[in-house]
Amino acid sequence: MPDEFIENLKDTIDQPYNLIMLSLQVHEMFDRYDICLQKTNIAHHYKIQCFNDNKKRYLAHALQFEGRSVDDLVVFKNHDQTSTLGDRALPNPLFLEIHATIAGVLEMSGAGKFLDELLSEYPPTGNSAPASTWAGIERQIMLNDFATQFEAGLKGGLAFLSSGQVN
Repeated sequence: MPDEFIENLKDTIDQPYNLIMLSLQVHEMFDRYDICLQKTNIAHHYKIQCFNDNKKRYLAHALQFEGRSVDDLVVFKNHDQTSTLGDRALPNPLFLEIHATIAGVLEMSGAGKFLDELLSEYPPTGNSAPASTWAGIERQIMLNDFATQFEAGLKGGLAFLSSGQVN
């Protein structure tokens, strides 16, 4: 990857040409690296790769309502007839390849399963957002532990008050 590309990553990653629209559930699967788009030999044609059989069944069920299958290729096309950008208006293949590589590493190393278990053990509490960084996971653990201790303290205080031992 060219140094110039990395230096300018912040300027390119959130551009409209790097946008893909997904349903909420599929977007969550993509964000959690449960699925990725594997490149094929044809430019802007991708194969859906799903790393979990339950998620694959869910995805297959969701896609059948659109008359599609998990085995169908995902094809990006520029439908704007007035655009002079051509293929540059499509999602950056390098970003999709990086996402697919990370998804594969998480799956092969077992780190993805570890992180899923960690996040399910310490889910978001109250209005907090799901963790997306290690600092966020640490925050979730702290908030979850605080909420657990607070709840235990409340139960203990209520038990003390209801015991009649208060003068």
